[in-house]
Amino acid sequence: MTFEPYPTRSGFIFLSVALASALIAIYLLLFLFNQPEFSAPFSLTLWLLLALMSCGVATYGALVVFRLEYHLDRNGLIIQWGSIQHLIPFDKIDAIVPGNHLSPLNTSKMLNIAGLRFGWGHAEAYGLVRFHATTDLQDSLLIVTPHLTYVISPRQPQQLIRAWQARQSLGPTQAWPLGLRHTWPWNTPFFADQWGRCLASLTILLCLSLFAYLSSIMPNLPTHLPVHFNALGQPDRIAARSALLILPIAGGGVFLFNTILGSLVYQREKVAAYLLWGSMVIIQLCLWVALLTLTA
Repeated sequence: MTFEPYPTRSGFIFLSVALASALIAIYLLLFLFNQPEFSAPFSLTLWLLLALMSCGVATYGALVVFRLEYHLDRNGLIIQWGSIQHLIPFDKIDAIVPGNHLSPLNTSKMLNIAGLRFGWGHAEAYGLVRFHATTDLQDSLLIVTPHLTYVISPRQPQQLIRAWQARQSLGPTQAWPLGLRHTWPWNTPFFADQWGRCLASLTILLCLSLFAYLSSIMPNLPTHLPVHFNALGQPDRIAARSALLILPIAGGGVFLFNTILGSLVYQREKVAAYLLWGSMVIIQLCLWVALLTLTA
């Protein structure tokens, strides 16, 4: 059985923030590229990156709210939280009690954003407490396990308790591990593989830092500068300094292409996938060397 959470306006707030951030990012991007020879101050580039980050975080927050649900069957309880599923096997559920049984938290790192409650806390009677709820404690339920207590907020709490009680004597059909199960895109080979995640993080860091560094030095560069040299080391091609923007753009394109291609070949040939993903880092380093050489 699937139980919907109490409705909350936080999803629409997250969507509004994401839309506003996207519009700000578009405006800043157009403003930057309309400047003569990309001479805008570095602070505008930082604001652009912050707007893009805000858009991404708010979009994921909206995804969490609109996908939040609680699914109970004879195997256990699933808390759908964004692109992550929290699996609680049936035999790990010690009790399901009303949320008003929870005493005041000794410590709390719980956030409440327009009704969406998430984070951690610690209570005297229940130990470590984790929130996945959209309403107050008096309308929530506590899923008590040996090591952790989950706070959830199904719209029909009593019906969920009765469904849990009715299934206690049935026995599971599958053995679930207690923990997390990732859904798309985090269950794709690229993100599921530890080395893939590390290489992706390093590539993104190098690409963003390349763009940030280029933006910071762009106003101080000559209007035109050599971008190619002959065998004697003499410049044989002069271009506007804005042509240097092709370096971080090319880095982003290589990241997307190698990420997709590596994920496609991962199941058949892991070595080839690792070579594709590893080459992303090498290419980013080469782009850094090219930028430092051209601007020296």
